[in-house]
Amino acid sequence: MKIRENSIRYAIIKQKKIKLKNKDIETNILLLEKELEEKDLTNHQTRKIIDDLNTYKDELKLIIQHKTKGAITRIKARWYKKDEKNSKYFLNLEKRHCFL
Repeated sequence: MKIRENSIRYAIIKQKKIKLKNKDIETNILLLEKELEEKDLTNHQTRKIIDDLNTYKDELKLIIQHKTKGAITRIKARWYKKDEKNSKYFLNLEKRHCFL
């Protein structure tokens, strides 16, 4: 019982950190895109902003992939093929099974 309690507490804390990181990344992406559009920048500054933007987008993709893998694992999709990555379908399927 103690193990379950600690596991749940750990999972909640971990999920909050992931949500916060996700929100920060999305905010940074929006700010960099605005800065890129609005300001008159030199080539060097533009390259740096684009590099930062790509880095944040890659981090966001990793978070989305992690969520998708978790959803696939939780719904135990036997017919899941390695090449299929339709995360919206799996997340909706998980949501539907959760409320049954």
